[in-house]
Amino acid sequence: MLLLLTAPVCGMGVLMIQSGEAPHYPGHMIYAAGAYTFYNLAAAGANVVRYHKRTGAVHAATKMLSLSCALVSLFSLQSAMLAAFGDDAVFQFQMNSITCALLFAALAGMAVYMIAKGNKQIRLVKE
Repeated sequence: MLLLLTAPVCGMGVLMIQSGEAPHYPGHMIYAAGAYTFYNLAAAGANVVRYHKRTGAVHAATKMLSLSCALVSLFSLQSAMLAAFGDDAVFQFQMNSITCALLFAALAGMAVYMIAKGNKQIRLVKE
């Protein structure tokens, strides 16, 4: 499912980049969104490191989904911060394009990794 949902996330990023639109947070809410994003990213990274030896499918899926949510949140925060604090449209376009491409590659890579690992575990169970 993560592989299928990667396409809409990438499409959302491409639309955001092409239209030049970005999320807008009222007042100081951008700082709260930033704090949440970095907390979410740190927690997801810590869970990946902490539970990397667990082989259960539920643990692996939970780790990857929380990490993918954190990465999407990071892309959204970057877009909002560049729109709020940046004044160079070319730089904003370049940074959002690079981040969107990296996000798509990371999500697709995680999905392919989960599929390969799941197939390997299924083969081991059948044997």
